[in-house]
Amino acid sequence: MCYYCSAYWNMFNIEQDSSFDFKQFFSPLTKSKAILIIVILGFFVYFNSLFNGFVWDDNDFIIKNPEVHQLNIVKLLSPNMFNSGPFYRPIPAIYFATLYTLFGKQPFFYHVIQITLHFIDTSLLYIYLSFFFSGGLSLFLAILFLVHPINGESVVYIGSTQSELYFLFGILALIIGHKQNLSRSKVLMVTGLLFLCSMVKETGFLFILLVIAYRFIFKLKKRKEVLISGILIGVILCLYQSVCWGG
Repeated sequence: MCYYCSAYWNMFNIEQDSSFDFKQFFSPLTKSKAILIIVILGFFVYFNSLFNGFVWDDNDFIIKNPEVHQLNIVKLLSPNMFNSGPFYRPIPAIYFATLYTLFGKQPFFYHVIQITLHFIDTSLLYIYLSFFFSGGLSLFLAILFLVHPINGESVVYIGSTQSELYFLFGILALIIGHKQNLSRSKVLMVTGLLFLCSMVKETGFLFILLVIAYRFIFKLKKRKEVLISGILIGVILCLYQSVCWGG
């Protein structure tokens, strides 16, 4: 009898040891675990949006816009619906032209890529925040960014994918540019990312100010080079717009 009791007890202990332990999962909280949490939570929050269709400006800028129905880079960099008036947004034009070439009028794939971009943006934000805060606090702030209603439009409305794109380039520039010293290749990389960021949306210029301010506030090396790069980006964009519009 004691033998069977002992066997049952050992089997019970094995089952307990093999059971999932939430506390053990979160401790230690590694970057891979945090990113997994972000993806799983984000999937549950935004799953329904995958089946939304084209709405509002999507019809004018994508469905009824022949300029994005072919991947003509020269034309997409020239004046068009995305590059008109005070706006110069060639990267979204190229982005939508690429998706239209691949998927046509199937909104599901546009939403999949858009949500994936949001997961990537949130994960990169977590990595950047972890430079300054603990892993738990960084994850909490990243999740707040992930699910906050203020970001809902940029995640579920196809026409607002440009917000996800400019944040992607901007946060990458911040992550690469946070180090004390930057090699020449890293300075060029940061400059390229900030340039792309500004070509997605005008507010991307704020990331240029953030990168420059960060290096000057913390007195990091190569701050003058980064400042010059930011000024050059602004000058190039202004000159290109003036040439395009004949200003």
